[in-house]
Amino acid sequence: MKKLITLTTLSVALLASGCTNVPKTTPPTLGADYELEKSAANPSPKGAQANKVVLFDVEDGGLAAVKEAKLDNTIKSQLDRSIRNGGGQVVDRDLASGLKEEIKRSIMAGEGSYQGAPVADYAIITKVSNATYGSSFDEAWVDDDGDKHPAECDYSASVSATVNVYTLPELKRVKSLDSEDSASTSEETRSSDCGGINYGGLLRSAAKDSMVDIKGQLKSFFAPVGYVTGAKLYELDEGQVVLKTSLTSDLGAKPGGGVEIARVQPNGDRYKVVEGEIGKPVLQSGANVVVEKASADKIKIGDEVSLDYSCSFMGCKFDEAIGQ
Repeated sequence: MKKLITLTTLSVALLASGCTNVPKTTPPTLGADYELEKSAANPSPKGAQANKVVLFDVEDGGLAAVKEAKLDNTIKSQLDRSIRNGGGQVVDRDLASGLKEEIKRSIMAGEGSYQGAPVADYAIITKVSNATYGSSFDEAWVDDDGDKHPAECDYSASVSATVNVYTLPELKRVKSLDSEDSASTSEETRSSDCGGINYGGLLRSAAKDSMVDIKGQLKSFFAPVGYVTGAKLYELDEGQVVLKTSLTSDLGAKPGGGVEIARVQPNGDRYKVVEGEIGKPVLQSGANVVVEKASADKIKIGDEVSLDYSCSFMGCKFDEAIGQ
């Protein structure tokens, strides 16, 4: 047990402080301009912008447990939190409720685009495919050391859902995330009739954890998008280059944070180019990002820069528990 506590404490310390030194990108560390080509799709990049998201009511799949346990509120609340924590903007829910049927009709009719008001960049439709619960009884028993263990009732619940993300107005599904989790508890009993629990709490716990499991992917997907606006040689390491970007601290940029640099083609296709690390300090005009010089020639002015919210090696639930 002592080793486990020590490992957990060390893990928390590493995540809280960062596993590596944050690169310093103050003016004295920046050298001559490093020439980059201009992106054909975005040759004159502007400032960063946050993604606007329409979050629709959760579809219950005809499962009575979803309504009984009010899983709609639990799931929407967790999705809302993940999107906002990642720097995205969630459109007013009253407005969203009026759009859902219009967008669903467009999807079902295969119209290929949404013709309504341009209120958001993305729409999320979530459907619960499983919400089950049950119990089992364990009789009293004696272990090999002679210790007595009382009879117990074990209660469990599981929830599965699919989160689909559509672009607006194109109505193109660009992300589909399957989530599944469970929750359980037990209590000592004198009766094999395990019916003394309200399963709503377990179902809500399972639903919340299922959304936590995909929060890193959601935050990264909806993270605000900045752009590469220039580059300079890095005086502290000749094997690295510093990129000037339009991603600001107001949109979540923090020293030591990871970013993904992506290329958007004229036809709208997007693909990852390289990864980088935000230097310190983060300037009001935008963050400096340090990348390997060997990768710099792949980057173009106008390429997208977004924060990487991937969960740590300890997992999404661990990150959630320590507030990461």
